[in-house]
Amino acid sequence: MEERGKETITAFDTALTTDHIRMLKVFLPYLPPRQQNGLAVYIKFSELQYALQLMRQRPACPIYGGHRTVLSLSSLMDGSLLFRDRDGMIELLDELLPYGTCEEQARIRELKNLLNSLGQLREMMDMMEMMKELFPEGSDSTDDGSGMGNLFSGMSGMDPQMLAQLMQSFQSCGKDDGPQTDNT
Repeated sequence: MEERGKETITAFDTALTTDHIRMLKVFLPYLPPRQQNGLAVYIKFSELQYALQLMRQRPACPIYGGHRTVLSLSSLMDGSLLFRDRDGMIELLDELLPYGTCEEQARIRELKNLLNSLGQLREMMDMMEMMKELFPEGSDSTDDGSGMGNLFSGMSGMDPQMLAQLMQSFQSCGKDDGPQTDNT
């Protein structure tokens, strides 16, 4: 996870530098400290100049293509990305995690947990829809306005203990407390 983030940063740095600038970076540690400071500023200025020149010459070309999903700023701002590409968003958060402060890392972990919970909720809803298709006679008899109806009314032949275990497994889906044990 952390290595992927470093690869991205290295690829970005490589795309925005020249061999001449790389040579200056290699030469830097051989200089006395005062001269290192001046050369370090010159190197960063040279990288900025090169980046600006590159942007002017190729305004529509990507700096880094990589293997990542391309994110639009609008999908990040309106939150739609969270629902369309949950795995891509979790990958992005994993790569950002090592570079945040302790507070930022805690927020990133909370967001990852939220995304995982939303994914599990979506899977449960899909499963409920599938069950409605399997047992259509139970989905319309006692609809409470939620659109789900009494999903289990058509399952009268099902063992109540098995039904309770099924419901318990749904409730424990979001917990990440290690392996789940059967308490029956």
